[in-house]
Formats: sequence, structure tokens, C-alpha cells
Amino acid sequence: MFNLIMSLLCRGVQPLLVKLGVQHGHHSYILAGSSVIWALITFFPAWRQWNRGSWDVDRIGIFCILALGGIAAIGSIFYFRAMDVLPASLVSLAVAAHPVVTLVGAAILFHEQLKLGQWLGVPFLAIGVFLLLFYQNPT
Repeated sequence: MFNLIMSLLCRGVQPLLVKLGVQHGHHSYILAGSSVIWALITFFPAWRQWNRGSWDVDRIGIFCILALGGIAAIGSIFYFRAMDVLPASLVSLAVAAHPVVTLVGAAILFHEQLKLGQWLGVPFLAIGVFLLLFYQNPT
């Protein structure tokens, strides 16, 4: 439970820090700097696992590592660009709808059985994001 709460808090503060930096014109610095720090922080636990000899990576593992890194980098670029032109509150809410992609992807790729309520939630969330993006108050 502690890990979940810490993840929630960190992900909640992240858009505020991004918007603060973007407002001051630090697009590339924030993107590059946060990527380097993220890589360094996550590198050490992986390195310890590697040195223990308990990190056995096959072709699928290598593909996942490369694909995740690429997707995260591309997503970050678009995230920073969105933060540059839209309010942080709007970007955060729209990005928070990402579980819909995970839900549908898990059903397709892993044949996970989804409940009726989950399937009904997908269009409601999509409509909600659409309303947030296209019917915002002019500022």
C-alpha cells in the first residue's frame, strides 16, 4: 500500500513540476534531465539484480526494455508539448485516462476477461476526455 500511495503522490506532483519548468522555457532541459535522473535511479536496482546473477533476460525481455524506453521517450515528448500549450489540470486529466489503453490492450493481447462494467466504462471515459479537451472554458 505504501508503494501505491508514493506512486500516486509522485505522479500527482510531476505535472506541476513539468508545467513550472515549461512556463520558464526549459523544455529540452526538463526532458533530458528528468530522463537521465530516471535512468540513474532505476539503474541501480537493476544493476544489483544483474550482479546477483538473478536477472535472466531473454529476447522478449530485451524487446520489452527497448520498447518501453522508446514509448516512454516518445510519450514524454508529446506530454511536454501538451503542457506547453494547455493547462496542467487538463493535461493531467487527459493523461490519467491511459488505463483505457491498458484495459483494451490487455483484453486483446493477453485475452484477459473484462467485466461488463469495464467495457461500459471505456466509452464513458473516452467521452469525458473528449469533453475536457474540446469544451473547456476560454482563459
